Amino acid sequence: MKNPTYIVMFITIAILLIITFILVLSKVGTVTLIASPSVDGDSTTINSPSGLEFIDHKLTLVRGCSTNQILKWNESTDLWECVGRNHEYYFYTIGDVWIPNDEVASFTLNQPVTYTDLVCNTYVAPTGSAITVNLQENGTDIFSDANRVSIAAGTKTDRSDSPTDTTGILNDVITLIIDEVDSGNTGSTLTCQLSVVLN
Repeated sequence: MKNPTYIVMFITIAILLIITFILVLSKVGTVTLIASPSVDGDSTTINSPSGLEFIDHKLTLVRGCSTNQILKWNESTDLWECVGRNHEYYFYTIGDVWIPNDEVASFTLNQPVTYTDLVCNTYVAPTGSAITVNLQENGTDIFSDANRVSIAAGTKTDRSDSPTDTTGILNDVITLIIDEVDSGNTGSTLTCQLSVVLN
């Protein structure tokens, strides 16, 4: 015959567990994974140690990110944070004699992008006229003449963040063009970095 003391103990534990479960639910509500928000702007959370948050007692990924942003782990802050999907394209020439309108290199876009800025550096500063550099998308300038990169005499770098054409689409060909060159700078190394946001 079973010991009635053990039966009473098991029943008591079961009752306590049920009561505890009910109390927990009454405090936090039902935990539900939801795939889509009910309204836009229902969260301003842009970082979280877990990458998760509760909205109306429902568990979801952090939803304060802007369009095209993703959650990315930041080891220095120990947080999942909303960040843009950035990418860089690099163009360079080493020891070549630069010729005006020379095409340095080309890339074919494998997805849509938004152009943000172009930075160019030269190993030897021009001594006379500036070195001007532009990018073309399918043969059309991305930066206007006024806003293209222009490395002035005595300097080694320049940056432009004002593209006239801001959007590149799938299979567009982007080409670095040397518009003008200082004759005293031929044979130097030129490197350029085009920054974009992946769409």
